[in-house]
Amino acid sequence: GKSQARVDVVVSVSASAHLEARGMVNGVLCSQGTHIEFVVGKVADGLVELALKQLRKQKVKHDDSKAGMSKMKAYFRQHMAVIVVALLPNPRFDGQTKEKLTLHTKDWGFSAAIDDKLIEKVDSKLGLVDKVLMEAEARTLAALQKKVSVPTGTSARVSIAKYQGANDAGKAAREPCFLLATEGDSAKDLAVCGMEIVGRDNYGVIPLRGVIRNVRPAKVNAKVLKDYLKNA
Repeated sequence: GKSQARVDVVVSVSASAHLEARGMVNGVLCSQGTHIEFVVGKVADGLVELALKQLRKQKVKHDDSKAGMSKMKAYFRQHMAVIVVALLPNPRFDGQTKEKLTLHTKDWGFSAAIDDKLIEKVDSKLGLVDKVLMEAEARTLAALQKKVSVPTGTSARVSIAKYQGANDAGKAAREPCFLLATEGDSAKDLAVCGMEIVGRDNYGVIPLRGVIRNVRPAKVNAKVLKDYLKNA
């Protein structure tokens, strides 16, 4: 007669941040083996692909090396909780206790697969991809902060091409300091001429090229589009 083989799956978030798996095969409690590994592996692979698409779309820097991909997959695995109930023809186990299924997926009696729609549904419920994106952005921001940080105090100086700072910038001066942002080098030269009259103690100047980006709604990695804004 027609094969009744099937696998039913429930996926949730692990409360312990470690893979939690429960399973049954033909009515026998069996929480280890090929049925568990198939489901966990396929769901983790699907979440990795989904995360990569989002990272590329949002242009967030990430580790796309083999080690980086393995680490991301391991993250998804350890945050999953699954229940797998299987009805399989002639299942094989590693011993009399039937605690671990050894029957290969090709012998299940049907073509097992987990489609993209299920992966997207799992992600919409669990939010694991969003957590990976937030962690990637946090790492990018931390690297950016480290790159642009300068020592505090009166001796702190910033090195930016064509930037001329006020002599008292960064010092405990009584008068406030101003940075004149000009459109291009020609306008900068005009500002410098004016500074020769009023003095350079409280005035600095920097020429800007192109359009300044509003960084408030921007993604972390898009905040460093111009060399002269890196230390802003």
